[in-house]
Amino acid sequence: MPCILHYIPPHLVKNGREPLALFYIGEFLYYRCEEAVKLNPFDSISLVDLSNNRSGSQANFLSYPEDVLYNTNPTALKPQEKFDKLSIVCLEIVELENNSYRKEFKEPVNLPIPNPTNIQQNVCVINLKHKPIECNYSHCTFEFHFNTIEVTFENYKTTLGAKANKIIRTKCKQEISKMIIKEVIRVNF
Repeated sequence: MPCILHYIPPHLVKNGREPLALFYIGEFLYYRCEEAVKLNPFDSISLVDLSNNRSGSQANFLSYPEDVLYNTNPTALKPQEKFDKLSIVCLEIVELENNSYRKEFKEPVNLPIPNPTNIQQNVCVINLKHKPIECNYSHCTFEFHFNTIEVTFENYKTTLGAKANKIIRTKCKQEISKMIIKEVIRVNF
């Protein structure tokens, strides 16, 4: 279904363009949040759908920082065209592996070999993906996969949000918090 929001700038409208698989050093991600979150993001960030806009490369412009403020999903509770009272965090991509961001966390970190008690090792992978929507081609997100299952709002409490997974969840939150506070994205902090 095409974008029907009249206030969305033409450069953001998807118009059938396919997602871009690669990200680039020097590219920016734009994240909108309350000003207080910029200073202390740990308690406020979501580990489900961490949406951003991407700037694109010099050869392929996608968006401006202020474009992240457009409301691409207006509702009765949030009918405004723009979230003017929110702040913008500009995250510069300074380090990637093979033009992608993928970070893996394991808990426990090292399993004994052999593993006589059959301790289960949990794995959470954070991937940055370009996921255009009709009214925002520049939309991308950090996806969280817990033991190969994509973490969603519906399964959060039984996957990454489960009480037993506090350590690995904390590692993920720390990773995203560092990005926001330092305003950089790197694979190896």
